[in-house]
Amino acid sequence: MKVRISLCYYKDLTQIDRESEPILGFCKVLTGFRRCAQPCQNGCPFIVDGRAPVSGPDRTGESGMAMTLLAALAAMAAKADIKVRTLEDGATSPPAKIEDLAWLEGRWIGKGLGGCAEESVSPPVAREIIGKFRQLNADGTLRFYEFYTIAEKDGSLLWRIKHFNPDLTGWEDKDKSTEFRLVAIDGQTAYFDGLTYSRTGKNSLSAAVAIEGKGAATFSFLKAKTGDGCK
Repeated sequence: MKVRISLCYYKDLTQIDRESEPILGFCKVLTGFRRCAQPCQNGCPFIVDGRAPVSGPDRTGESGMAMTLLAALAAMAAKADIKVRTLEDGATSPPAKIEDLAWLEGRWIGKGLGGCAEESVSPPVAREIIGKFRQLNADGTLRFYEFYTIAEKDGSLLWRIKHFNPDLTGWEDKDKSTEFRLVAIDGQTAYFDGLTYSRTGKNSLSAAVAIEGKGAATFSFLKAKTGDGCK
């Protein structure tokens, strides 16, 4: 399957236009390319199929590696259409162990809510997983933080989240958290009540969360390497 990607080169970092917005946060890896010969209003068209581009600017240095990553990002974006499920009234969460979500472990960098997002997830320890999340605005300023736990409860799993503003003032009351009860686990996709995480590849992760009155917000992540992060 071939995916069309439009690229546009600016003075500082490569930017990816709105046609491929889900992978905007990773444009910094493409600085190995030279500028397009054509004007940059509409970007420089590529056809990416996991190998070399069919057309586009000359490649130099590490551009081959950048194209491989770009192809992976494009494929990840294509898989990112995950669904959010709800737990019916009176329904009981299914049996599950924390080890069932061990595939969440890692440090992830991605795109969602119009800006770059970073997430770090621990391995299961003492029947729980802990995680932290940071969301940036499109201009690179901080939007909010999250700290969460996924823990075994009543033979199933419960996801609890605390949200914080940039100044660390909390969204929830001091003794409260936002909770998501488990709906189902299907392979490496976990459906909680209004929250879904799915391991879409060896180094890719997608998420979706229901936002009241606004549908679902989606996120696409790649596993981070040392030194990677939102800029």
